[in-house]
Amino acid sequence: MLTGTEKGFGDVSVAATRSFRDLGDTHIYVDLTGRVRVPIGDEERGLGVGTNDSSLIVELGNSTDDGGVYGSLGKR
Repeated sequence: MLTGTEKGFGDVSVAATRSFRDLGDTHIYVDLTGRVRVPIGDEERGLGVGTNDSSLIVELGNSTDDGGVYGSLGKR
């Protein structure tokens, strides 16, 4: 277990989301998000995880002026 404080750059994450709104003239939407983490942080100093990581998340929802509901699923 690491103790103390380290300074430096950690891993870098890049994400992009594509939204599909008002599907079929309804208030239903779908968001697709992809994320990639690049291990540039020093793993030995506790600033990174030391491996590439990616994920895909799908969110489905219904949004109106009175509120809304949504659910999401993801794969890492």
